[in-house]
Amino acid sequence: FFQAEDGIRDIGVTGVQTCALPILFNNRFGVPKRIIRNSITGKLKDSDIVIIHGFYTFVTLFALIQGSRDARFFVMPHGSLEEYQWKNNRFLKYFFRKIFLILVRHKSFAFIVAHESEKLSICKQLPGVELAVLGLGINYAGTPKVRREKPTPIKLVSVSRIAQKKRIDICIDALRLLRDRGISAELHIAGDGDEWLLESLKELVRSSKLEKYVYFYGFLNRNEIFNLMPEMHIFLL
Repeated sequence: FFQAEDGIRDIGVTGVQTCALPILFNNRFGVPKRIIRNSITGKLKDSDIVIIHGFYTFVTLFALIQGSRDARFFVMPHGSLEEYQWKNNRFLKYFFRKIFLILVRHKSFAFIVAHESEKLSICKQLPGVELAVLGLGINYAGTPKVRREKPTPIKLVSVSRIAQKKRIDICIDALRLLRDRGISAELHIAGDGDEWLLESLKELVRSSKLEKYVYFYGFLNRNEIFNLMPEMHIFLL
């Protein structure tokens, strides 16, 4: 269950469909543009498993209200319950959590998270909820496709919040190692966050003599990121 384009879409897996909602003014809480159609609510009531992307959004509460009592619900909070998010909109989030806990009281429900630190953050706010740590990414059994042309330079890109746990310093160190080995490469860093950390990263770039090869973009909106990514060769996560 996503916030995105309108409608219900079959994604090619037997019995699996995605429901998507258009949202008002691209608001962060996912408030819809119009009354939700009966076709979407009907699909929720008929679903055995409901996977919800995001927390603190309208669709999270809506799916829990409209979904079958016998369905299994999974929420992927995607970092929205991390500790660094607590200070934002405390009043609204407090009431959201109260409503959420009431709605899941008699439902089969679990959070799906990427790592242990996110699990700890959720346990502090919502003690007693079921959690599963699935890790990041998927196992890939095929042969990776590699660009055959030899780009000069190789463009590395990092897109994330500027925060200590993102380890952007390792990206800069990786660039230094590449250039020390005679490999022409440059690093593009998109995102904003902690000012003191940003300054320390820029100082690391200066001390490594990489000023000509590292580009700091600051915050980019979704369209700007979409325009940037096709120009890059390697994405650093």
